[in-house]
This record gives sequence, C-alpha cells and structure tokens, in this order.
Amino acid sequence: MHLTDLCHQLITIPDGAGTINVTGLSVDSKRVAAGHVFFALAGTQRNGREFISDAIDAGAVAVVTGAEPMAAETSKLAQDAGVPILQCENPRRIMALMAARYWTPQPGMVGAVTGTNGKTSTTEFLRQLWQRATWSAVAVGTLGITGTELLKSGGALFSLPPLTTPDSISLHATIAPLSKAGVTHLALEASSHGLEQYRLDGLNIHLAAFTNLSRDHLDHHQDMDSYFAAKKRLFTDLLSDGGSAVVNLDDAYSHQILDSLKDRAIVVKTFGYDENADFRILSITPSGDGLDMQVAYRGETWHIPLALSGTFQALNALTAAIMAHLGGLPLHDSLGALPYLKAAPGRMQTVHGHPCGARVIVDYAHTPDALAAALGALRPEATGKLAVLFGL
Repeated sequence: MHLTDLCHQLITIPDGAGTINVTGLSVDSKRVAAGHVFFALAGTQRNGREFISDAIDAGAVAVVTGAEPMAAETSKLAQDAGVPILQCENPRRIMALMAARYWTPQPGMVGAVTGTNGKTSTTEFLRQLWQRATWSAVAVGTLGITGTELLKSGGALFSLPPLTTPDSISLHATIAPLSKAGVTHLALEASSHGLEQYRLDGLNIHLAAFTNLSRDHLDHHQDMDSYFAAKKRLFTDLLSDGGSAVVNLDDAYSHQILDSLKDRAIVVKTFGYDENADFRILSITPSGDGLDMQVAYRGETWHIPLALSGTFQALNALTAAIMAHLGGLPLHDSLGALPYLKAAPGRMQTVHGHPCGARVIVDYAHTPDALAAALGALRPEATGKLAVLFGL
C-alpha cells in the first residue's frame, strides 16, 4: 500500500511522499521493520518520540505523531533520512483508522460490550450463541481469542496468540486474518481504557451493549463522570448508524445512554427488572446446579433454565441473547439456546465438586462491587456454609 492511500483524508503528507511503499504499521519501535509507519505516541511513562531515531534505523519510512512542536534534532534526523514526520491532533485515533484501512477485511457482524462487570461473560456467551447458530464466530477480550479452535487453515488448526487489551494495530492485524479464514461474527470487550484511547475506532460496530457501571479504574479516570464518558463513546462515537444497542435499564447511567441515542437511526432494546424494560425480568431463582429465569417480552413470558451460577450471569446471558437476536438470530432460537451456555473460564465457573458434596466455583471478581455481587448471587444457591478464598 502506498502512503497516499493509507493517509487519504486522514492526515496531510508532504509532496513527493505519496508513492512511499508501506509494508506495515508499528507503535513499538522494537517491532519496526523496513517499510513500516511508526506511531510515536505520548505514554504515561515515556514518549514515543524518544524512539523515532530507533524506528528510522530499523527501516521506518514515515512517522505519525502529535501536533506538539518537534525537537529540532529529531526533525533534522528525519529530514536527513528522507522520512516524513506526519503530525496531527489525535494520533491514537489516526492510528486506529489507518490500521483498519491497512488490514482488511473485518467480520461482517461485530458486537461490542462495555460496562464495569460482565463484559467477558457476555461476549463469550454471544460467541457461543452465534456458533450454535452455525455462524463462524470468535470473541476477543480478557480471555484472549476464543472460538479459534473451530477454524482450520490449510487443514491445520488456525490459532492466534491471546490478546488482553489489544492496541488498534494488534486488533486489526488479528481480526483481518480471522475474517479471511472464515470468521463472520466478532464479539469483543470494550474497556474504558480501550475506548478512551481510541483502540476500537475504525471498527464497523453493529451491536453495542451496556451492562452496568460501578466504581473501578478511578486511578485512571479520576471520577465516575470521566469513567462513564469513556464507556459512552461506544454508543455516541463508534456504534454504526443502523446498528442496535442493548441497555441495562436498572443501571442509574442507562438513561444517559438512551438520551444520547434518541436522534440516531439505532434500534434500542432495554432489559432489567424495571417495569419499563423491553425485556422485563420477572424472576431469577436457583434450581439445582443452575438457575431458572423468567422474562416477559411483548406479552409473552419465557421460562429459561440456565446451567450457570450467580444471578448476574443470567443478566449477562440475557444481554447476549438480545444482541444475538438484534444481529439476525430469531428470538426463539436466541432465547432457546440459553440453556446450553457454558460459563467462561474463571467467570462463575464450576471447576469441580468437593468430596463432601460442595461445589467449587472460581470467579474473577476483583472489585468490592463485583465480589459483593458474586457472594450475593451464590448465597441463595448454598444450603450450608459459603466459604470464600480471596486474594493472591
């Protein structure tokens, strides 16, 4: 790809630089190879501009960085090497848009989930629902990439290394080959850090869900308003026109999301115990080693058994089912597949039974709200003592 094609309508390039051949993109100077565009971004510890010299030595053919004035020494170094420095106001977003342009195609259906708790389980449940419908689907998030075991390339198992919170380059460099290998549906976690740092910009997101918001990551976002503003970007900035949104109406922040979607061509479905919810939860009760959930929708009541532990897992499952339905799966098939869901690894996961008859459950809960929710959800399922092991 030529530099002019990569930068078209995104960033201005100097005369004569348009025909430069680009062979890759890098945000880490140690990964720069001949022909790469290097993104020199400001970080919390170091500034990428410190590594422009290393990137040029490694073969970078262009550098993208912020609009702040360049050090004279760095500018001269790049000029002498014939490497254009392209400056812009928001280099992180430009990086994401360039990555989306460089690595194609994307899966035809992309669903993203944001919220303090429930992202991992909901995306994994969505992937399972799609795969049960015989659609080729993967989930990307805290667990890495799940679902790739079903993909084969040249007769061999197709797999990729795990990605926890991928930068936009890693994300697009990953999903493009997945799409080429046959993946049509992608479920992913949209963390507040990722949204704030524009890592998901450039993705064509068709489905977006909001699970809940509670105190977390305030060391980074400073206050709840900033934390929520990052989450809301999924709906205000990234969800494509004509897409669909799923919102937990029981959460205090839900109405701000709903208000932000009023003037857009977005299909919105709400869920929760709230009597105004589209999918109204009537009850979630323990039943054997699982749960029974009753949900009312358009005058019909659905009785749904779940092989899951914890009432909030029922909420995650319902969120995934609504997303799957809005993404094209008939409602009967979407809700009807919920009894077959399996817990994501480490998310209210029953690992084995104790010889005394007790269930042993592993959960990722690491915030006060998440731990309280986990224990509160399991208490009704325990007929005797509820023992807890928490910590490292």
